[in-house]
Amino acid sequence: MDEQQNNQPNPQTRKPETAAGNEARGSDPGNSNAGDSNDNAGVPRSSHNLRDGSLWRRGLYTLFFAITYAVAETLLVLIAVFQFFAGLITGRVNGALHRFGANVAQYIYQITQFVTFNSEVTPYPFADWPSTDTGETAWSPGADN
Repeated sequence: MDEQQNNQPNPQTRKPETAAGNEARGSDPGNSNAGDSNDNAGVPRSSHNLRDGSLWRRGLYTLFFAITYAVAETLLVLIAVFQFFAGLITGRVNGALHRFGANVAQYIYQITQFVTFNSEVTPYPFADWPSTDTGETAWSPGADN
């Protein structure tokens, strides 16, 4: 019966892990800390995160893009209102605004992907302005109504 008890780890007698032990654990696919450097043994991981400059930089980008999102959203509403009245008066939408509205919608999508940590690509002005093809609808310029 002693042999069975020795096979199970006892949390009270568990030895602290050494740097060599961490390196051995790094190859374990089930280890969530695999690949983490442990330069400051005993310092909580959250302390490392607080000093991580790239995370703070991303926080500043997120703040910038949250403001930019509000501006782009307002712009998209203005385009939609203008296009509505253009459709009422002329029966067609403005071609340039049709394309620009599609690009603004794509830009808003890129912002949301970035601020929700679903993309590492920073949107415009740190990347190119999105350029999308507009789909053909009954209101598209040149469409027959």
